[in-house]
Amino acid sequence: IAAMYVSKRIYAPFKTLETMITRIKQGDINERLPENYRNTSLQNLAIAFNHVLNQAALREHSSKEKTTQQIQKLELAKANAEEQVANQNKFLANISHDLRTPINGILGINSLLENTPLDARQQEYLRIVNRSARSLLETLNDVLDLSKLQTETLTISKTRFNLIAVSYTHLTLPT
Repeated sequence: IAAMYVSKRIYAPFKTLETMITRIKQGDINERLPENYRNTSLQNLAIAFNHVLNQAALREHSSKEKTTQQIQKLELAKANAEEQVANQNKFLANISHDLRTPINGILGINSLLENTPLDARQQEYLRIVNRSARSLLETLNDVLDLSKLQTETLTISKTRFNLIAVSYTHLTLPT
């Protein structure tokens, strides 16, 4: 009889506790120990153990909720960034057309002026306007290339060029 009493009143609650600890190790924190023991010490232990499990479950829920909120914020930020890049590309395409047309007009008029009689001073002015317009066109192309680089649509081509001539051109441009 004493053995049955010890088994039922002491061993069984500890076996239940051992089972719960094994489940917790496996990640299951949803079950709770019964709290209706006649033994006050066992009852207090069960209450304290369940309290710890409740706190852990609250922290886990809070952590999952925070992670979900962070993911949602990141997804929203990504969507906003993609929209901004798309808007930037539309803007650059529009501004490119709006700037190319007058620059090409300047270059065309300059080409016509080259075939007219000009004094030395006027020819120098014409060269300065020509270099400036070509520089603006190159800058515009560079900005568009940067936009293409950002959207990963830039195609790179091999081109021969004279480094000294290119350097000289950029170093002698009027400021």
